[in-house]
Amino acid sequence: MDGRRYCWAGVCLERADVVFVLDNSATVIESEYRRQQDFIVNVVDELDVDSGRVRVALITFSDTPVIQFRLSTYSTRSAVTNAIRRVSYRGTTADIAPAFRTLRNDVFR
Repeated sequence: MDGRRYCWAGVCLERADVVFVLDNSATVIESEYRRQQDFIVNVVDELDVDSGRVRVALITFSDTPVIQFRLSTYSTRSAVTNAIRRVSYRGTTADIAPAFRTLRNDVFR
């Protein structure tokens, strides 16, 4: 971070809102679900959450979407990663369409 812009993977922005949609259904086994959580935590570890320039939200989906936390819920990287780690595996049926509707209608409004 250069103090003015957030740069990651060759893209630079003043601010960024990052929302992860995590499959919490039986289409993935629990060990794979944990690998997905690890991936998200690794990405968040590279984001400048502590400055307030990057905000993070998490939606999980199985038979229904659940907003685990919103963009304004946590303001530190450690709080975000701890919240990600606390989300337990459900392993029910999968339906991603409602998760994207929730993303569009509830998270980015």
